[in-house]
Order: sequence, then structure tokens, then C-alpha cells
Amino acid sequence: MRLLVDGIRRGWRDSNGSMTKTTVEAKILLVLNKQLGCNKNYKHYMNRMKSLRKEYNSYSELFRCSSGFGWDPITKRFTAPDEAWKEYFKLSSILREKAGLQDTKFISVEEMFAIFMLTVGQNSRYCLVKDTFKRSKFAISTSFNPVLEALLVIAPSQMVKPNGFVPMKI
Repeated sequence: MRLLVDGIRRGWRDSNGSMTKTTVEAKILLVLNKQLGCNKNYKHYMNRMKSLRKEYNSYSELFRCSSGFGWDPITKRFTAPDEAWKEYFKLSSILREKAGLQDTKFISVEEMFAIFMLTVGQNSRYCLVKDTFKRSKFAISTSFNPVLEALLVIAPSQMVKPNGFVPMKI
């Protein structure tokens, strides 16, 4: 990663913003292979770039909505206003107490709920969610259904009853 950043700072990119195969092989891979004692080629480089792009897009997608949640690249932690965290943990505790949702051996209720919210709230595919949370598709799948079932249990008590008022514009 440092070699790529250094190459960008040195102006090794072409007019469309990417590095040519010749530049990568001569300036990036040559140094990388020497430093690590390996034999990476351009195909390895392209696969790594594809993975990094997917990871970047996953985080971008996660924070695209106006939920108030963000990502601090320095501390590598999620950020949000206190009110957003308060509501998130309040609903997580309701899922625990009233619906009986429990931590599994490897995933907490809060993470299961976040997985569910990303999947439903952002219409994200399991692959994107899997990459975001660094979990297997199986773990993502088995986290989703218990949260859905728990939400169905608490839904009647959490929904506002209609008062018969219909706004002029929807």
C-alpha cells in the first residue's frame, strides 16, 4: 500500500488516474518482490487492487446514507453522534430483553443488528456485507434471520398506531 501511495505522490499515474502495467511491473512489483522476497506479478497486483476497491466501496456504501454513522480512518472506528449510538444500543437491548435475541459464540447482538441494518437499510448483497464485517456468508446468513424474527416479535409494541390523519402530500 505504501508503495502505491508513494507512486501516486511521485506522479506515476497516467491521464486516466491509473498506473500502467509497465509502471507497476518496473516500479512497484520490482520493489515489493525485493522487500518481501516473493514473486508477485501483474495479475497478483490487479487481484489485490480489485479487493481493495471492493473494500473501499463497501465502506462507502455503508456510510452513504444520512444515518449519522461514519468511519474514522485514523482510529479505524465507527463514529456517530451520541443520539445515534443511544438509539442503536437502545434497540439492541430491546432485541435482547423483549425478543430474547442472544449473542452467539462469535457474534454479538449489536453486530447481528448492524449486519441486518446494512442488508435491509442499504439493500446490500451478502457479499458486500461479508466484506464489510469480515465474516463468512454463512455467518452473515445465520445472523440475519434471528434479527428478523426478533424484530417481528417486538414490532407490534414498537409501531405507532394510526390516528386516521392522512397528509395532503406524501
